Amino acid sequence: MIAFVLILAQCQKETVVYDDLMTLPEVTELHPLFGDYDMIAKVEMPTVDGVDMVAKLGVFVLDHVRKHPYVVDCKTLPTYQL
Repeated sequence: MIAFVLILAQCQKETVVYDDLMTLPEVTELHPLFGDYDMIAKVEMPTVDGVDMVAKLGVFVLDHVRKHPYVVDCKTLPTYQL
């Protein structure tokens, strides 16, 4: 499963958030942005049969993005295959 996560960091802590998120193997890409959000992360969750992948993605975002002390807000955009 792939999702994109828009991340808003505390002012002047963007680099700390960027460096911390880049250490996570599930974050396969991370790009700084101009605009309402500071960065966008591409998150890839390995698919496991019988596992609710949306729930697994939600737990990952809660535990590793939202709980980061310098993340102010985030928006998760899960993708699907056509």
